[in-house]
Amino acid sequence: MSFSHLNGVMFDIETLGKEPGCAILSIGACRFNIDQKRIYDEFYVTIDAQDSLRHGLTYDKDTLQ
Repeated sequence: MSFSHLNGVMFDIETLGKEPGCAILSIGACRFNIDQKRIYDEFYVTIDAQDSLRHGLTYDKDTLQ
């Protein structure tokens, strides 16, 4: 069975809440080929949460707990 429709790029963003406008902690991405079970490229960067808050982003108290 071919899963060629699943080949592409996957993104992941970690935030300090579930609502739009919450501070971003990290961004990750990878390019993959699921048929070959192979990841070709990876990207990962952390974001300073305090910098995000200074620029007007917010956080969810439940997420912090």
